Amino acid sequence: MKNMSLQAKIILVLAITVSIATIILSFVFIRDIKKTALSVMFYKARAIGRMAENARVAT
Repeated sequence: MKNMSLQAKIILVLAITVSIATIILSFVFIRDIKKTALSVMFYKARAIGRMAENARVAT
């Protein structure tokens, strides 16, 4: 690393920084997707429960 030019060092640091940021953001994005999926599943389950209750009451 001593005999690398300044431009090469800057490019290397930028590449490492972008790689780390991409990994961190992908973890955040995956966690957010899981949370959204769980919210949708609970919403649908609650709606199905309401429909079943309405059908039970109607008969």
